[in-house]
Amino acid sequence: MKVMVAEDERVAREELTYLLSCHPDVTLCPGAENGSELLELVDQYHPDVVFLDIHMPSLSGIEAARRWRNGSWKGRAPQVVFVTAYEQYAVEAFGLDAVDYLLKPYDEERLGETLERIRRRLAFRGRDGGGHAVGTGTVPGIVRAGGDTAGQERGGEGAAKGLLTSAVPGGGGFRRPKLLVDDGEKTVVLHPGAVQYAVRNGRAVEIHTDSLTVSAKWTLAELEERLAGLNFFRTHRSYLVNLEYVSAIEPWFNGAYTVILNDRARTKIPVSRNAVKELFERLGGRRSS
Repeated sequence: MKVMVAEDERVAREELTYLLSCHPDVTLCPGAENGSELLELVDQYHPDVVFLDIHMPSLSGIEAARRWRNGSWKGRAPQVVFVTAYEQYAVEAFGLDAVDYLLKPYDEERLGETLERIRRRLAFRGRDGGGHAVGTGTVPGIVRAGGDTAGQERGGEGAAKGLLTSAVPGGGGFRRPKLLVDDGEKTVVLHPGAVQYAVRNGRAVEIHTDSLTVSAKWTLAELEERLAGLNFFRTHRSYLVNLEYVSAIEPWFNGAYTVILNDRARTKIPVSRNAVKELFERLGGRRSS
């Protein structure tokens, strides 16, 4: 695999470069010392993965990764591993589909795990023909949250329709109150079971269903209270997830996990370390050792 290191601190850059060189399948591209140089080198050398420092002159690692992910980058976007001395950027890194998030000082064993994860992603992309984003299908090394493969293939659309059908008059079964969400222009009526997940966005909450996203002027705790009694779980302080839509769980970094939903986008949502144990209990299983 072709690897590039983008790090403005010389000592940290040399240390990481040395650790990477110890792996026989790693081919090192010239390294970058700032964000502008990084973009030029990526365009020139087309690395498979960039180990990207979050804080760099001229263009931060977060900003560089955002350019690769927002569709404006004309070449093939590399996989990204963020490297930093601070944990607080993990959620933002997650939102940019980072392969991993390494904390300084580097640990050789932890780096080895990251490289193995990259190998799996690259192999998966190769099997998929290289034309689709990594992570849009079944991800190797994940723990299944249930065995209904057909349900996973059907995706969120069928599941959402089934939930709506169960609440119509004559459908048989308990009719829950609807969620009435004022989006500033109109009141949107949502069936609670159709909500796939919600994420905090500033002082509002974005509520995602299969067909639309609605912004509500609630706190996440207020939404959680409105959904009490349904199978929703707070995977992270910023996320509330409908466990009926969870199709897989994938290890991420430093004891944290991500859940993968069976919606059209195969949405990935972070699970904090403190929530992992309860999540597996709620899903009715134990992690395999």
